Amino acid sequence: MDAKLSEKMFQEIDIIVNSAATTKFDERYDVAFGINALGASHVRNFASKCSKLDTLLHVSTAFVHDTTRKGLIAEKPFRMGQTADGSKISYLDTNMEKKIIEEKLKALQMQKATEIETTRAMKDLALKG
Repeated sequence: MDAKLSEKMFQEIDIIVNSAATTKFDERYDVAFGINALGASHVRNFASKCSKLDTLLHVSTAFVHDTTRKGLIAEKPFRMGQTADGSKISYLDTNMEKKIIEEKLKALQMQKATEIETTRAMKDLALKG
């Protein structure tokens, strides 16, 4: 994106809707991480530069399962950095996680792993997470 356009967007955008995510429960970890974690992080970074931003709507992946409550569960709006219970935000080091994924993929490539083996290894990596 060119610098002039970026600056204009940062000055004018007041609403961002992000609904880009994978909802496949059997997605490879590297693919899901790239879309769901890094994608949301990129949107947050972009949003933090928008001087007129009033609303950032992030539609999360798949669904939340709660068997203790019935009917429609209303969403509560949050401010940037705010959590549901007021606790400190848990920090996911996306750079470290990305490095772990890249190292695992490189090792699999060196071993000449098949696509099936790579997929299985990525799913195992996600489960260990």
